[in-house]
Amino acid sequence: MITFDQAAMLRSWSIEVELGGGEYTIPALPAADWLLALADGAWGDIVPGLLAQDDATDLDDMLSEGTLEEDEIRAAARDALTAAAGIPWWIARTLARFAAQNWVGPELLIRGVDPGRTCLGGYLAAVYHIATRNLDAMKRGQFDMELQRPPADLPPEEWFDEDAAADSWLAAAKGLGA
Repeated sequence: MITFDQAAMLRSWSIEVELGGGEYTIPALPAADWLLALADGAWGDIVPGLLAQDDATDLDDMLSEGTLEEDEIRAAARDALTAAAGIPWWIARTLARFAAQNWVGPELLIRGVDPGRTCLGGYLAAVYHIATRNLDAMKRGQFDMELQRPPADLPPEEWFDEDAAADSWLAAAKGLGA
């Protein structure tokens, strides 16, 4: 089962992004703004795309001057997405695409979940709930495994959480009567 950060499910807040020796701010935004930024899959749509206008202009200048690298932008955008969604960025991106390409997004609208009024974490948690609610344990496990699989090019130090792995192992051991 995917675990969502409780605070990220309840509200939006501004997110600080550190780049090029400076700190920049993505203002508190509803899910709709994040979903639009994720639609094309370009990290630049998040950073500098979602930054306050002055901050975005500064970063654009730094990119054009060569004082900021695109991999720094990508890392900052991934960190910001993880913070806003309350789940790892690759899971957030997959759920956002899933909602856009399947019946989940329209069903949420019918049920009154307005991406223009809810936070990204809450919206993605609702997507996950609707997507998994009718799955048996095996299919849900497969779905979760696919969601949690980090991209092949992502180094383990960027996704492996030793403490979470130890907690999972202990929970599984307790479930086996250990």
